[in-house]
Amino acid sequence: MKAKAKLPFTTQASSKNMRSIHLLFLFLTVSLGVSSKDYTVMSPDSLLAVHLTDTAGLHYSVSYRGRTVLKPSPLGIYRDDCRYGGVSETISSASALRHGRISYQNDRGKCSLVDKAYNEQMFEVAQGRYAVIFRLYNHGVA
Repeated sequence: MKAKAKLPFTTQASSKNMRSIHLLFLFLTVSLGVSSKDYTVMSPDSLLAVHLTDTAGLHYSVSYRGRTVLKPSPLGIYRDDCRYGGVSETISSASALRHGRISYQNDRGKCSLVDKAYNEQMFEVAQGRYAVIFRLYNHGVA
């Protein structure tokens, strides 16, 4: 008669370990999903879009008619005395989308009266240390 080999763990312990691993995986998935934010601001005609994310640092990209015209680029300002942006920056909050118009007289150019509609949204970054505002016209981003 052969002796049964003893396993280093029991089935009950294995089940408990697996449950702990599944819970850890679920927690990490939910935590990572909650921590990163993605936003899209569209122009009034919905052809131009700015995409803003804080996944792996603050990045933005621009697309026109669904095609990327500016690939994801880091967003920040770096000076000798301070640094705004970088890998650790996150979006704290986003304002409501604002619609507006700007009109002005143009002394030079094709049109003497310029009248442009825009959509604008402000994003607070780094717990309100600074804010980034994107304003989209039908033919440009500011």
